[in-house]
Amino acid sequence: MTCPKQNCWEYKKCGREPGGLKVAELGVCPAAVNKKTTGIHSGVNAGRACWIIAGTFCDESVQGAYEEKIKNCMDCGFYKLVKEEESDNFITSNILLEITEKRLSAILDNMPFIAWLKDKEGKFISVNKPFADSCKHSSEDLIGKTDLDIWPRELAEKYRVDDVAVMASGQQLSVEEHIATPEGKKWFATFKTPIFDKNGNVIGTTGLSRDITDHKLYEQELLLKDKLLSATSDAINELVKNPDFGKAIVNAFGVIGNVIDIDRIVLFENRYDNQSNKILTSYKHEWVSDPIYSQIDDVSLQNMHLNNVPALADSLYLKKPLIKNVKDIEPVMQGILERYKVHSIMLFPIYIGDYFWGYVGFDDCKNERTWSEAEKAILLSFAASIASVIERNEKQEKIQESLNLIKEKDALQRLIMESTENGYILFSTENRIILTNNMFFEMFGLPEEAKNIKIGTEIRDAVAQTMKYPQIFIDNSKKIFQTFDKVKDIYELKNGRIIERYTLPLFKDDKQVGRLCNFRDITRLKEIEKLKNEFVSTVSHELRTPLTSIRGSLGLILSGALGDITDDTKDMLDIANNNSIRLISLINDILDIEKIESGRMNFNLETLEILPIIEQAIEENKSYAKQFNVDIVLDNQLTNEKGVVDKNRFLQVLTNLLSNAVKFSPSGETVKISGYKSNNGIIISVKDYGYGIPDEFKCKIFQKFAQSDSSSTRQKGGTGLGLSISKAIIEKMNGEISFETKIGEGTTFFVYLPELKEKTIESISENQTKKILICEDDKNVASLISLLLKHNGYLTDIAYTASQARELLSRNEYNALTLDLILPDDDGISLIYELRSKEKTKYLPILVVSIKADQTNKELIGNLALVDWLNKPIDENKLIHSLKSLTCNNVQNIPNILHVEDDPDILKIVKSVLKGIANISQATTVEDAKVKLQSEHYDLLLLDLNLPDGNGLELLPLMEQNDKKVLTVIFSATNVDKDLYKQVDSILLKSIVDNQKLLEVIENLINSVDKAELHESGVIDDTIK
Repeated sequence: MTCPKQNCWEYKKCGREPGGLKVAELGVCPAAVNKKTTGIHSGVNAGRACWIIAGTFCDESVQGAYEEKIKNCMDCGFYKLVKEEESDNFITSNILLEITEKRLSAILDNMPFIAWLKDKEGKFISVNKPFADSCKHSSEDLIGKTDLDIWPRELAEKYRVDDVAVMASGQQLSVEEHIATPEGKKWFATFKTPIFDKNGNVIGTTGLSRDITDHKLYEQELLLKDKLLSATSDAINELVKNPDFGKAIVNAFGVIGNVIDIDRIVLFENRYDNQSNKILTSYKHEWVSDPIYSQIDDVSLQNMHLNNVPALADSLYLKKPLIKNVKDIEPVMQGILERYKVHSIMLFPIYIGDYFWGYVGFDDCKNERTWSEAEKAILLSFAASIASVIERNEKQEKIQESLNLIKEKDALQRLIMESTENGYILFSTENRIILTNNMFFEMFGLPEEAKNIKIGTEIRDAVAQTMKYPQIFIDNSKKIFQTFDKVKDIYELKNGRIIERYTLPLFKDDKQVGRLCNFRDITRLKEIEKLKNEFVSTVSHELRTPLTSIRGSLGLILSGALGDITDDTKDMLDIANNNSIRLISLINDILDIEKIESGRMNFNLETLEILPIIEQAIEENKSYAKQFNVDIVLDNQLTNEKGVVDKNRFLQVLTNLLSNAVKFSPSGETVKISGYKSNNGIIISVKDYGYGIPDEFKCKIFQKFAQSDSSSTRQKGGTGLGLSISKAIIEKMNGEISFETKIGEGTTFFVYLPELKEKTIESISENQTKKILICEDDKNVASLISLLLKHNGYLTDIAYTASQARELLSRNEYNALTLDLILPDDDGISLIYELRSKEKTKYLPILVVSIKADQTNKELIGNLALVDWLNKPIDENKLIHSLKSLTCNNVQNIPNILHVEDDPDILKIVKSVLKGIANISQATTVEDAKVKLQSEHYDLLLLDLNLPDGNGLELLPLMEQNDKKVLTVIFSATNVDKDLYKQVDSILLKSIVDNQKLLEVIENLINSVDKAELHESGVIDDTIK
């Protein structure tokens, strides 16, 4: 046949153009003869035509004959049915139906479902292969049978009830079933649907059933996981909130045990046994479910050697859990667990840091168990939480122990503070009162309500009212809180009692956190000291007269002036004479010590050459050295070097050092005294070759009555006061004394004195017209400063009190003032503020000469417009340098200002405004300003930002001159960033600031008014900036 419109079914699907296309012709299927055909399509009885599905044959032998005929339709990808005659429609329908059934059967057999078809009586009409396999029957065997023939009666009857319900309702039924199968119980999801004929009558049921066992198990695991997570959260919450760990851990175990259907949860704790050098583990806490018995009282579970159970130790030491059924555990541990009826265990180690604290165990005493991954993960997390709680508890215990210790320490400190006779008060850095004792209030007779005062200034003022000189106490208190020094001062109360105050800063991590003040009533000590000094003075003076007579008489007798004496008598008289000399020396030393301690030792300081004094000391001690068969030799490198010394006192020091060296030198040895220059000073050394100074005596060498305890030293005699006196004398002359020693080789003492260098005539005349006022209450220090200044060509006046300084300043003109801050009638800081407030002394250069300089002093330099701050002992070079630098660079005693501005009109205006209060230099470019800043000294820089050759900010790094900061004022028409505020002292806008405002800011800055004060006064405000 030809294809176009000639009995070709589904012509449109072919997709080819009409014309000559051949399709498969009708033929008789040889395989259909006398037998039922197989394959996808079905044949009919023998002799009847068999409709062939193109490309599919019942027998391969037939395929070749039809291959060519069906090729084209094969190419189209469609299988075609060729119709022979209309009369064959019935046959064709049967064939098609059979083909459809076969296809459906093949599909159902390969589906992952159980499928079946039942009639109204419940007999199986058709089942798929998975259904037959699940019943262990073939599909043919199941046709015509009912559920009662296949399943247990109870299950079969349930299935029949479901079928009847489906047919009665005409609705689909969906159920989940838990069925016992040869592989074990499984879950199935089943869908049963009624079958209707063409008239709508129910003729049976069909069903599909799918194995959902894996899904149900996963679903159950998720549910268990959720419950376990919730239980674990509740358990951890119990551990965290309940302070009683023993009760908390048992409660937490119970919450978890009930969720995971476990029988016992236990907690073991480890400890290291020093004797056995092993870890011992003990059964500490337990939770059990009914009817499992408790093991908590089993002594065999206490102090077990963990290493004796290798399986347990090996796993837990490696920080790994041990999860096994008991039958799979090594014999030793298996025996232990079987004794307690345990079938399955899960153990997790508990580590705190790297320390193996113990482990938590979960026991199933009924069944062997496959622990889910969710259980493992969540219970591992729970074990980690137990470790965290234990660690937290241990830390809290340590903290509590520390707090208890702190409380005990505080209580002890409070007891000590309340038991002492001293008054204590502790201030914070914000000057608030932190702590006081009752003696503080009793000492000053303060009322009970004073104990409620918390502000430092209020308690200071209250105490000041009990003082004889309140203002001095207030001023000194202010000064103390501006330093980091330890300070000791003494005050007299209105009732006549003498109080010593000792204050010291308190530090933590190099940061000051407060200041402690200790007040001690030294009234009785002062009275005793006065009595002692009077006694020593009286007795010493009274002893001198008879001793002088005794020594003189003995001298006359020994000289033979009164006649000859026997040798035996002479020996006795020599002993008496030597001891009278020793006694006079002792009395003289005692008197010197008393003068030094009372501040009454006078010094006649002069500028003298040092070498002649050394030579004189050698000459005066030669005869003494001969008594010990010791020579004194001079190793001199000095020429005409000079120092400021009291000649007699300096000779006293050299004599003491030489006599000590002689006494402690072996007979026949030499004592070497040397003089040489070093580090702008003069050093005199005295060396002996004796035994040396023992180590334990080195720290006491300059103490009063200090003597080595060795018998050989005691035999040399001496008062033990000589070195203490020598040290005090040298320090009064602005020098230092030290020593070096080595046992068996001897000792060398060193005396350092500042060298007073000779000045040229030009240098002296340079300063001849400059006059300095020295304000110093110590007459010796005042004389020394005066001598140093006069030596350098300055004229000087001396004021010993603040009142004298005020009087001299009111009557005379001075180029500078040197000032000690500790004065008998006022403190130096108050005096400086007073001088800065007066027109005459507003710009007077002030050089503070203090005991110690520190960071606070540097701040005062800026705040009070000081030239410098010098330590005592005084460095002559620094003193002269500071004064000379000031008087040379600023003849008129007014500040130097560099104005950097490119607008000539503004330069003229500013110069006119500042006339009389400053020396004005001008620069119109950045480069010009740099040259002037590097070559000249300025006190203040007035700076425009927009300059022809750059930005004025380029000059800020140059604002440090000779370690002193140059004040900087930005005076510009340009707004600036806020960050610039920290780098300069003031920022003014030209468009806002008038002449008066500019003058006011400059005056305040050069008078060193604090920036905070400028803000408060309104001189600098945010709008101006």
